[in-house]
Amino acid sequence: MPGSSPTWNADSSTRREFFSRASSGLGGIALAAMLAGESSAESASPLAPRLTHFEPRAKRVIWLFMHGGPSHVDLFDPKPELTKLAGQPLPESFGEVMTRRKVAANPLLPGIKPFRPRGESGLEVSDFLPHIGECA
Repeated sequence: MPGSSPTWNADSSTRREFFSRASSGLGGIALAAMLAGESSAESASPLAPRLTHFEPRAKRVIWLFMHGGPSHVDLFDPKPELTKLAGQPLPESFGEVMTRRKVAANPLLPGIKPFRPRGESGLEVSDFLPHIGECA
């Protein structure tokens, strides 16, 4: 409305402004009542648990969250080039080193445990996992 303000002065308003404001207020109350009725209705939530496509065989799950455990890079990803360059500074081919301390002269470190071919597949797995590696 032209000239409308958040505060309403009954003395300076016209009859048309009064009915306009009153109908907006009643419309808002009616809308709130209708929406409250919809939200209380039983509607299927998309996040509600549903039946699976087949009967699951597993009854329980053991979930291990090993905060601070060895990373997959140290367990399943052999790096022969890193082992070959151990003790040397980072080669120039890697470009500028961006570290917090801005020190690029630190020597490269090899893996802590060696990797060996394991299991039937011959997958190289770290000596951190000698028994699990046999399942590969």
